[in-house]
Amino acid sequence: MSKLCALSDNALNGDENSLNEIYNSYIVPIYKYVYVRIGNKEEAEDIAHTVFVKAFEAKKKKEIDITLNYLFTIARTTVIDFWRKKKNVNTDDFEIFDKIESKDIGAYEQAKQNDIRNIVTKAIARLEGNQKDVVIMKFVSDMTTKEIAKILNKTESNVRKIQSRAIEFLRKDPDFNRIIS
Repeated sequence: MSKLCALSDNALNGDENSLNEIYNSYIVPIYKYVYVRIGNKEEAEDIAHTVFVKAFEAKKKKEIDITLNYLFTIARTTVIDFWRKKKNVNTDDFEIFDKIESKDIGAYEQAKQNDIRNIVTKAIARLEGNQKDVVIMKFVSDMTTKEIAKILNKTESNVRKIQSRAIEFLRKDPDFNRIIS
């Protein structure tokens, strides 16, 4: 039994420390994934929290193991549900690089960072579903190909092909290509 599974069993039995350890250990990669897919800080926080609530509700109802793959699967379907309800994707709402402190850099650098942010978010938004998921999981959430394959229910070879096609697509974008060169 993995450490996460043992912690989730303890958490269900009322061990608050186990619940906190699970949440604190896995909230960052889940939040990063959701944030890049949603593009709104507050909604991403809500959805990331909801992922953990859904996981523990499911564990209460049936005998399942809570794993990182399971949490990402919930995150992915919750993001899909979010966009189905919203039905209006606006790439201008993305705030991927909010961590840049504008007071710490000059106006020119801030404008340059804003330009890069817009180029990257628009390029990622043009990727198709699985390509977008793979790029975000691989380069934002720092997941391995094996972990991504489990979440997407694909082979590792398929994930590498999807990643390769996504990178090839991104390199064809002259604006995106300009910032990575």
